[in-house]
This record gives sequence, structure tokens and C-alpha cells, in this order.
Amino acid sequence: MRTGKKLISILLILLMGVFLFAGCGKKEPEDTTLEGTWRVIKEIEQSIYKEKGEDGEPIIIEEDESIIEYPVPMEIEGDGYNIAGTSFFYFKFDKNNIYQEYLSIKIEGYVSPQLKAEYPIIDELLEGLILKWPYEAEYSATENKILITITYYDEEEDEQYIYEEEYSYVIDGKKMIMTQVDIDDECWDEDGQYWEDRETIELVKVNNSAVAGAKNLNDYDESEFPPFLFGGEN
Repeated sequence: MRTGKKLISILLILLMGVFLFAGCGKKEPEDTTLEGTWRVIKEIEQSIYKEKGEDGEPIIIEEDESIIEYPVPMEIEGDGYNIAGTSFFYFKFDKNNIYQEYLSIKIEGYVSPQLKAEYPIIDELLEGLILKWPYEAEYSATENKILITITYYDEEEDEQYIYEEEYSYVIDGKKMIMTQVDIDDECWDEDGQYWEDRETIELVKVNNSAVAGAKNLNDYDESEFPPFLFGGEN
């Protein structure tokens, strides 16, 4: 009997040691690298006009900001339905320097059977549809700069276009801020007057599974989507 109690005591001590060891375990380091999937939570666009004053000091006139916070609700009212949709943008930076954008669309609320019959894709939109934009893109990055190169082929014009966009960026934990400044060259003059368009994007890092199962936008015809998703009327 004493032997049994002794064994139980030893087991309890061992178990306590295991729990204490687990409790003192090191916390996994936070992923603060650029590589991965980022979800846009806010976009801020602002135009800034600069010129020199009479005393030589710069005069800065800031125009009103345009702020978009995601998800963006799209409240649609029509015959027999009331729809609220939300959209998300994802930026994925892989280790092989491939850049990809995704769009997540989800419709919430009541959708009439008539609208569903006319646009069967609504069943997918009710569950949430992740779309991958159909172009080739890559990026290069330093500690504080990202250069994104997008190659896009226009089938209608049978023409290939290449766009380059440069952003400065700062990562703080799982948050990132990307900033792009575009100076209108046509507005330069000898007095140093010019317009500056500034775009700021706030992002949060998410698991790569957030864009898993994404479908290529080219797999769909625009006519399959309800017109209100493209700013039209239904």
C-alpha cells in the first residue's frame, strides 16, 4: 500500500514539473519580416501643395484627406434585396520575390432568389470569395524601400504594360505602413512650387491561409458579377 502511494506521489511530482516547465517555456518570436501576407486596414490619400513664401520659408497647403478603412461596407438597396458587402486587399510577399494582390468580397444580408438566379456567383459571394488579380509581378526590397514591378497584358489592345511603384515602409511588430509620394513633374518651376500626392497604406500581418484557395479573376467573366460590385446599378 505504501509502495502504491509512493508511486502516485512520484507521478504527481513529475507532472507538476512538466507543467512548470511548460509554463516557463519561451514565447515564439513574433514574425516581423516583410515576407508573408498583409491585409490592408486603411488607405489615406492626400494632396500637398508647396511653395516658397516671401521670407523664403516654404508654405505648405494640405488638401483634405481621403480615408478608406477596410472592410468597406457597400450598402445596396433594390427591389427585394438589401446587401452589405465588404472587401479586403492582401499583399503577399514570397521568398522568391513574387508580389501578388488579392481581393476578398463577401456579401452579407438578404439576397432575393431572383437576384441569385440571375447571378449564381452570389452563392460564392455569400460564403466569401477570394480573387487573385491576373498579372505577373515581382518586388525588390531594402530595409526601408519596396520597388514593385507589375507586368500586365491587355488582351483588347494586344499590348503589354510594365508599371513600377516604389514605397517606403516601416514594420512595427505585425503592423506595417507603406508610403508613396508622387510629385507632379509638370508643376515644378524655378520657385520650387509643386504638388505632392501622398498615399499611405496601413497593413496588418495575417496567416497565409487568409488567401488560400484564391481564384483567378480571369476565370470569371465580368457579366457573372452583379453590376453593383463595379459601381453600376442593378
